[in-house]
Amino acid sequence: MRAFLLLAITAVLLVPGLVFAGEHEDGEDVWDEFEIRERELELHAYEMELDFERQHRELELHKMRGEVEGRNRAQMKEKFRHGMSKHHGRNKGCGVFILIAIVVNVLLAVWTYKDIREKTNASGIWIVVVLLTGLLGAIVYAIVRLGDLKQKQNV
Repeated sequence: MRAFLLLAITAVLLVPGLVFAGEHEDGEDVWDEFEIRERELELHAYEMELDFERQHRELELHKMRGEVEGRNRAQMKEKFRHGMSKHHGRNKGCGVFILIAIVVNVLLAVWTYKDIREKTNASGIWIVVVLLTGLLGAIVYAIVRLGDLKQKQNV
């Protein structure tokens, strides 16, 4: 809008200079040049108005993009928080399960060690087998031990 006013003021100031320049003897040439200049100024003012509207639309678009990106960020944060809370609970359960499995394996290994030292002359390799395989190794050890006890009773 300011540019349009500046152009209008410039046109008003230039009109008397063009009309009374006196360089042309024929009055029609002066008026033709005046009309051309006036149309050029109108065209320039129209171009400036269009440029202003384009810049205004670009600013509005930039503002809208910022609002959408802000909403998207908020939604992503909410999804991340919600997803982390779901996964965090699973990780806790998994960690507790692993801890219980380790404790059970160690207790089974201790039971195997005590049984080897008290009742049989079995190899210490069974302790390693029970530590690595857990309950399955302890069951195999118990079956082997029962077989050894039956052989001792038969002999």
